[in-house]
Amino acid sequence: MEGMSVAVGIASVVAIVISIYAGAHIAIALGLISFVGVVLLKGNVDIALNLLSLAMADSIADEAFATVPLYVMMGLVVSRAGLGRDIYEFANDLFRPVRGGLGMATVAANAIFASVTGSSIASSSVFAKVAIPDEDVQLVAEKAGVSEEEAREALEACGGEPAEAIIRLMSR
Repeated sequence: MEGMSVAVGIASVVAIVISIYAGAHIAIALGLISFVGVVLLKGNVDIALNLLSLAMADSIADEAFATVPLYVMMGLVVSRAGLGRDIYEFANDLFRPVRGGLGMATVAANAIFASVTGSSIASSSVFAKVAIPDEDVQLVAEKAGVSEEEAREALEACGGEPAEAIIRLMSR
Protein backbone atom coordinates (compact mmCIF):
# COMPACT_ATOMS: atom_id res chain seq x y z
CA MET A 1 0.00 0.00 0.00
CA GLU A 2 2.90 2.34 0.80
CA GLY A 3 4.36 1.94 -2.68
CA MET A 4 1.01 2.59 -4.31
CA SER A 5 0.46 5.84 -2.41
CA VAL A 6 3.90 7.12 -3.45
CA ALA A 7 3.21 6.17 -7.07
CA VAL A 8 -0.21 7.87 -6.99
CA GLY A 9 1.37 10.98 -5.45
CA ILE A 10 4.09 11.21 -8.09
CA ALA A 11 1.61 10.51 -10.88
CA SER A 12 -0.71 13.20 -9.48
CA VAL A 13 2.03 15.83 -9.47
CA VAL A 14 3.02 14.95 -13.03
CA ALA A 15 -0.63 14.98 -14.15
CA ILE A 16 -1.24 18.38 -12.51
CA VAL A 17 1.79 19.90 -14.23
CA ILE A 18 0.83 18.42 -17.60
CA SER A 19 -2.80 19.54 -17.34
CA ILE A 20 -1.83 23.09 -16.34
CA TYR A 21 0.62 23.32 -19.24
CA ALA A 22 -2.11 21.93 -21.51
CA GLY A 23 -4.27 24.92 -20.59
CA ALA A 24 -6.54 23.65 -17.82
CA HIS A 25 -7.44 26.10 -15.07
CA ILE A 26 -5.36 25.48 -11.97
CA ALA A 27 -8.36 24.94 -9.67
CA ILE A 28 -9.92 22.42 -12.07
CA ALA A 29 -6.64 20.55 -12.52
CA LEU A 30 -6.03 20.37 -8.76
CA GLY A 31 -9.61 19.37 -7.94
CA LEU A 32 -10.00 16.75 -10.64
CA ILE A 33 -6.63 15.08 -10.15
CA SER A 34 -6.90 15.06 -6.36
CA PHE A 35 -10.38 13.53 -6.72
CA VAL A 36 -8.98 10.78 -8.95
CA GLY A 37 -6.05 10.27 -6.56
CA VAL A 38 -8.36 9.78 -3.57
CA VAL A 39 -10.51 7.34 -5.57
CA LEU A 40 -7.38 5.34 -6.48
CA LEU A 41 -6.06 5.32 -2.91
CA LYS A 42 -9.31 4.68 -1.03
CA GLY A 43 -11.19 2.77 -3.70
CA ASN A 44 -14.39 4.60 -2.81
CA VAL A 45 -16.00 7.41 -4.83
CA ASP A 46 -18.17 8.53 -1.88
CA ILE A 47 -15.10 9.33 0.23
CA ALA A 48 -13.61 11.33 -2.64
CA LEU A 49 -16.85 13.27 -3.15
CA ASN A 50 -17.09 14.06 0.57
CA LEU A 51 -13.48 15.28 0.68
CA LEU A 52 -14.04 17.40 -2.43
CA SER A 53 -17.19 19.00 -1.00
CA LEU A 54 -15.46 19.69 2.34
CA ALA A 55 -12.51 21.31 0.58
CA MET A 56 -14.80 23.57 -1.46
CA ALA A 57 -16.86 24.54 1.60
CA ASP A 58 -13.72 25.34 3.61
CA SER A 59 -12.26 27.52 0.88
CA ILE A 60 -15.50 29.48 0.43
CA ALA A 61 -15.85 29.93 4.20
CA ASP A 62 -12.39 31.54 4.38
CA GLU A 63 -12.67 35.30 4.96
CA ALA A 64 -10.00 36.03 2.35
CA PHE A 65 -12.47 34.76 -0.23
CA ALA A 66 -14.63 37.82 0.50
CA THR A 67 -11.98 40.43 1.30
CA VAL A 68 -9.84 40.20 -1.86
CA PRO A 69 -12.70 41.09 -4.26
CA LEU A 70 -13.74 43.93 -1.93
CA TYR A 71 -10.20 45.35 -1.93
CA VAL A 72 -10.13 45.14 -5.72
CA MET A 73 -13.49 46.94 -5.85
CA MET A 74 -12.21 49.62 -3.48
CA GLY A 75 -9.16 50.03 -5.69
CA LEU A 76 -11.44 50.48 -8.70
CA VAL A 77 -13.53 53.12 -6.92
CA VAL A 78 -10.43 55.00 -5.76
CA SER A 79 -9.00 54.77 -9.27
CA ARG A 80 -12.18 56.05 -10.93
CA ALA A 81 -12.25 58.93 -8.44
CA GLY A 82 -8.80 59.99 -9.69
CA LEU A 83 -6.92 59.38 -6.47
CA GLY A 84 -4.36 57.23 -8.27
CA ARG A 85 -3.44 60.03 -10.68
CA ASP A 86 -3.28 62.55 -7.81
CA ILE A 87 -0.94 60.32 -5.81
CA TYR A 88 1.20 59.75 -8.90
CA GLU A 89 1.43 63.48 -9.69
CA PHE A 90 2.51 64.16 -6.08
CA ALA A 91 5.22 61.49 -6.24
CA ASN A 92 6.30 62.63 -9.71
CA ASP A 93 6.70 66.23 -8.48
CA LEU A 94 8.71 64.93 -5.54
CA PHE A 95 11.09 62.74 -7.59
CA ARG A 96 11.25 64.72 -10.88
CA PRO A 97 14.68 66.30 -10.18
CA VAL A 98 16.26 62.90 -9.47
CA ARG A 99 17.67 60.74 -12.26
CA GLY A 100 15.24 57.85 -12.79
CA GLY A 101 12.50 59.94 -11.21
CA LEU A 102 9.71 58.41 -13.32
CA GLY A 103 10.48 54.94 -12.00
CA MET A 104 10.88 56.15 -8.42
CA ALA A 105 7.64 58.13 -8.61
CA THR A 106 5.78 55.12 -9.97
CA VAL A 107 7.09 52.84 -7.22
CA ALA A 108 6.40 55.41 -4.46
CA ALA A 109 2.89 56.16 -5.70
CA ASN A 110 2.22 52.45 -6.17
CA ALA A 111 3.26 51.78 -2.56
CA ILE A 112 1.05 54.58 -1.22
CA PHE A 113 -1.91 53.44 -3.32
CA ALA A 114 -1.42 49.78 -2.34
CA SER A 115 -1.39 50.75 1.34
CA VAL A 116 -4.68 52.61 0.86
CA THR A 117 -6.45 49.91 -1.14
CA GLY A 118 -4.81 46.89 0.47
CA SER A 119 -4.26 45.20 -2.89
CA SER A 120 -0.95 45.36 -4.71
CA ILE A 121 -2.54 43.77 -7.78
CA ALA A 122 -5.18 46.49 -8.07
CA SER A 123 -2.52 49.11 -7.44
CA SER A 124 -0.26 47.76 -10.18
CA SER A 125 -3.09 47.74 -12.69
CA VAL A 126 -3.90 51.37 -11.89
CA PHE A 127 -0.31 52.60 -12.20
CA ALA A 128 0.38 50.74 -15.41
CA LYS A 129 -2.13 53.15 -16.96
CA VAL A 130 -1.42 56.28 -14.89
CA ALA A 131 2.38 56.36 -15.25
CA ILE A 132 2.34 56.57 -19.05
CA PRO A 133 0.41 59.60 -20.39
CA ASP A 134 -2.25 58.88 -23.00
CA GLU A 135 -0.70 61.46 -25.32
CA ASP A 136 2.54 59.44 -25.43
CA VAL A 137 0.59 56.24 -26.10
CA GLN A 138 -1.28 57.86 -29.01
CA LEU A 139 1.93 59.34 -30.43
CA VAL A 140 3.76 56.00 -30.35
CA ALA A 141 0.77 54.14 -31.77
CA GLU A 142 0.46 56.65 -34.64
CA LYS A 143 4.17 56.81 -35.49
CA ALA A 144 4.80 53.04 -35.23
CA GLY A 145 1.49 52.02 -36.80
CA VAL A 146 0.42 49.74 -33.95
CA SER A 147 -2.54 49.52 -31.58
CA GLU A 148 -2.63 51.66 -28.45
CA GLU A 149 -2.29 48.53 -26.30
CA GLU A 150 0.96 47.57 -28.06
CA ALA A 151 2.18 51.16 -27.79
CA ARG A 152 1.47 51.25 -24.04
CA GLU A 153 3.32 47.94 -23.53
CA ALA A 154 6.31 49.24 -25.50
CA LEU A 155 6.35 52.47 -23.49
CA GLU A 156 6.25 50.52 -20.23
CA ALA A 157 9.12 48.33 -21.42
CA CYS A 158 11.16 51.41 -22.45
CA GLY A 159 10.64 53.30 -19.20
CA GLY A 160 8.22 55.83 -20.69
CA GLU A 161 10.52 57.04 -23.49
CA PRO A 162 8.41 57.54 -26.65
CA ALA A 163 11.36 57.70 -29.06
CA GLU A 164 12.82 54.44 -27.78
CA ALA A 165 9.41 52.78 -27.90
CA ILE A 166 8.88 53.87 -31.52
CA ILE A 167 12.31 52.58 -32.54
CA ARG A 168 11.71 49.28 -30.76
CA LEU A 169 8.29 48.80 -32.38
CA MET A 170 9.48 49.73 -35.87
CA SER A 171 12.52 47.45 -35.71
CA ARG A 172 10.58 44.23 -35.15
